[in-house]
Amino acid sequence: MLTLFFTVTQETGALYVPTYTLAIQNEGELRRIYIGELSSLDDNPISADAFTNVLSNYYEGDIGMLVMTMTWGGYEARDIDILEDLNLGYGSFRCDAQGDERQFYRMKNRRWRQVPALQPFGELKSYLERNERLVRIIAHKLGPRIGPGICDGSRADRQLEDHVDPLTVKQGKYYIDPPNECDICSIPLSGETFMSDTRLKEHDAAANMCADCTIYYGAGIGWGVGQLYRNEGDGKWLLVGGFFGAKDDDDSTGP
Repeated sequence: MLTLFFTVTQETGALYVPTYTLAIQNEGELRRIYIGELSSLDDNPISADAFTNVLSNYYEGDIGMLVMTMTWGGYEARDIDILEDLNLGYGSFRCDAQGDERQFYRMKNRRWRQVPALQPFGELKSYLERNERLVRIIAHKLGPRIGPGICDGSRADRQLEDHVDPLTVKQGKYYIDPPNECDICSIPLSGETFMSDTRLKEHDAAANMCADCTIYYGAGIGWGVGQLYRNEGDGKWLLVGGFFGAKDDDDSTGP
């Protein structure tokens, strides 16, 4: 997960991709090159739920536990399992040189099989393009939490709990026609505890945001600023904060 994040957010992103290169020469002439790098297990795009699923399966649903691996260099003993859940794996490739001619091979099922010409990091590039939404989620989720000297492992849900107003909850107001995904990072909202309809920082525009984006990109929760909703299941979102002066004859709310 961190490899994907650094690959797409850093100028030297390729340096974060696990890889190896082994060149074989005979009397000074290049004969063969072995290359190992990350590659997709197949050409199918994966669900945007993959990010949430990894958090649930390996980090108890807590993004902070993932971020905290940065304190010991980002190593995760379950990396191989997480890779497979993200439809990634380590692959080896080979290029045979005979004069100006080149032949390319890929290791598959313990056999070298000839393939068309390969480009360095070409497999990973194709993966990133196929899974643009997942990559965008990872970048938006981890971007505010990881930086020079920064490793923020806090939980956005816990911070938003402070904005839950019992009087607002008693109003029983629900979001009309709630969105399916966050407007900022595009993560599916069905797995979120909170979402908001909040004005963006330093912007007049408002957006429907997941908990993380509400904390890092929202202007706050309050009357005229943003409303907080809690997931009640079955696609229902209850207004729990940021609302004032509800009308008695109106039993729902929303933009």
